[in-house]
Amino acid sequence: MPAVTSDIDLGGILKLWTHLEGFYGNAWKKMQTAQSLYDHKFPWLREQVPEGMDIHEPSTASSIIDHFRDNVRVQNILPVRDDWGTSQEARNKKALLLRLDKYVLDKFREQGPVDPFTQVVFDMSLRGAAAWQIGYDARRWPEAPEALSGNVKKLWLQERGMRFPLWLRPIDPMQVAPAPGYEFPMPWLCD
Repeated sequence: MPAVTSDIDLGGILKLWTHLEGFYGNAWKKMQTAQSLYDHKFPWLREQVPEGMDIHEPSTASSIIDHFRDNVRVQNILPVRDDWGTSQEARNKKALLLRLDKYVLDKFREQGPVDPFTQVVFDMSLRGAAAWQIGYDARRWPEAPEALSGNVKKLWLQERGMRFPLWLRPIDPMQVAPAPGYEFPMPWLCD
């Protein structure tokens, strides 16, 4: 028969009891939260949620961001221009410029792995700032070779005209250092 000692560490037992209470208290709170989600009761939401919208409680910051990215999208961008006048020529010029604007926006969306317009909305919503970098790719817009002439040169220039030499990519606003002061447009910006 083992010997019974009276050297019981009361502080250790109290510490163990406190840890157990904390563990079971957290487990109980998670069970209550899960039950509220199952019953479609969301006491922590202050705003109304549209019917049919899936709601879940993400466990990590990355899943919160992924869920936000899934719900915030820029589906269609429509450029807007002010009227330049009431004449037919002014309306035709406005329509032409709107088509050009739409073409440029669509080309910017096609080029990168990430839609720059959705990324800007995402950055503005989560970080409060957004930044783009616009560039010119000279390889897509080369000068006409000297040897070309006549119809061959004209066809070559038409083919070059179908290329889009500009690119647009979103950059992390945390990696941008703007020029000091309030001058706009800014004289410089470091990426």
